[in-house]
Amino acid sequence: MQEIENVFMQIISLRNSIRITIDRGQAVSALETAIQNNLGASFNNIPLEIHQIHPSSVEERRMQSQTLISVYFTGQPDADYVHITVHPVSPEEE
Repeated sequence: MQEIENVFMQIISLRNSIRITIDRGQAVSALETAIQNNLGASFNNIPLEIHQIHPSSVEERRMQSQTLISVYFTGQPDADYVHITVHPVSPEEE
């Protein structure tokens, strides 16, 4: 039986830091839903833009919602670092 690989992501959103565990075999859209659920019902209808960041860099890479999380995270991320940032999508981008 193949072990399910999970990724631990610390997320900074609205001045809060939260930790979410999700299977890397899921799409980024599942991560968006998990974040919205963690933030509460008032965020369910707010589209989010998720960016991957690397501990050694300040550059961010936008994560596409239908792409698998495993494309962005091929191994187990270090739990001591922030791995993504989350921003509400501006109305011009929708």
